[in-house]
Amino acid sequence: MKLQSLRRQYELLSMIEQETITDYFNQIQLVTNTMRACDEAMADSKIMEKVLRTLTPNYDNIIVAIEESKDLENMTMEEL
Repeated sequence: MKLQSLRRQYELLSMIEQETITDYFNQIQLVTNTMRACDEAMADSKIMEKVLRTLTPNYDNIIVAIEESKDLENMTMEEL
């Protein structure tokens, strides 16, 4: 039941305008680490895609630059 709740929380995560990237990233890390502790397999590339997909429009130009210049499959969370 807890894992199902965490999955739902993960799906609904989205950055709000007043939130910093660091705070948002930490929030996603907290949820995903808890899911992994419950034996949920989550690839870092999927988490990075989630982060890039749910950032505010202010970061659209940065997102495009990252997606075109980097291979998300080989990028680490720290590099993102």
